[in-house]
Amino acid sequence: MMKDAKNIRFGKFKEEDRKPYLALFQEVFGHSWSKQYFHWKYKENPFNPDPMIYTAKDQEGRLIGARSMLPTEVVCQNKTYKALQAGDAMIKEAFRGRGLYTELTAGAIEEAKKQGYDLILNFPNANSFPILIKKGWHPVGETSVHIKILKPLAYPIKRLIMKTGGRTAPLPQRPGNYLGPLTEEAVHKEHEAFFREQLAGTHHQRRSLPYLQWKYSQNPEEYYPMLCFRAGGILKGIAVLKLHGTGKLAIGEILEWAAAKELEKPFLTEVLRYAKANRLDLLKIWNLKGSGRDLRAFKRKGFMEKKQGNFLIWVLSPGLEELKSPGDWHILRGDTDVI
Repeated sequence: MMKDAKNIRFGKFKEEDRKPYLALFQEVFGHSWSKQYFHWKYKENPFNPDPMIYTAKDQEGRLIGARSMLPTEVVCQNKTYKALQAGDAMIKEAFRGRGLYTELTAGAIEEAKKQGYDLILNFPNANSFPILIKKGWHPVGETSVHIKILKPLAYPIKRLIMKTGGRTAPLPQRPGNYLGPLTEEAVHKEHEAFFREQLAGTHHQRRSLPYLQWKYSQNPEEYYPMLCFRAGGILKGIAVLKLHGTGKLAIGEILEWAAAKELEKPFLTEVLRYAKANRLDLLKIWNLKGSGRDLRAFKRKGFMEKKQGNFLIWVLSPGLEELKSPGDWHILRGDTDVI
């Protein structure tokens, strides 16, 4: 039970909460969201345009905390389940240490049950992870990031890799001189079909056409090149990249990766050529340990592994116990709520 719970009111997000929500976000995280970004993330979501945000207010009605969940869909054994992904959680500094985070998360779970969701995905930070484990979230596995250094730099590799986290910003336009078989394409139905084919037999968030368009084409503040690799005119590989920077580093992050097995190696070679032509210092890709996903092509190209975080789930419907094992999950950076 939360301390001083009688002075706190919990409830669903209302439209009048948007302005204080954005103000609290800036106060807690140190950077701001535009109204357009908030509207895109929560009101234009293709699975449910009703924001799934659980709030806490003090006795004067001022917003002091919030816990967001993003609607999504998960495919398992050719069945599609209604799911949520745990998103931003924020508490006003004066109210921290009172159990408010736990209450907000529990309230959001109860609301998810009422709305008929089957499970919740979560990629918590290091501070939230032990709290969530104590409250019954199931640890599916650890996520790792594989990093390829594209430029020789003046300071040690280990120091470089350890500095790749933290707040980043989109890179300014970096016109490259890549000339090769990769083509940059707008999202269309062929891409949806290719993802469905390549991810068959795995547990994954459904890459429907509306989802891909919303996440990678309609974001008002980011640009994600979708690189396609074809052989004989037939689509054989897709990589969605995020180009961003932190400090002096220009980073490419692979948000989505799907490739025909027999052509993954030449596809990766071309993606690396594209990254170098765009003067990137690093290229990164996520993986879920124990998932059985084959990263040999990346390791042979010199990608080095570093622990990233953890992947948790909360199962709301019976019959989904197999989702608690990492074995068949397909998890990449694009699966997280903030990219």
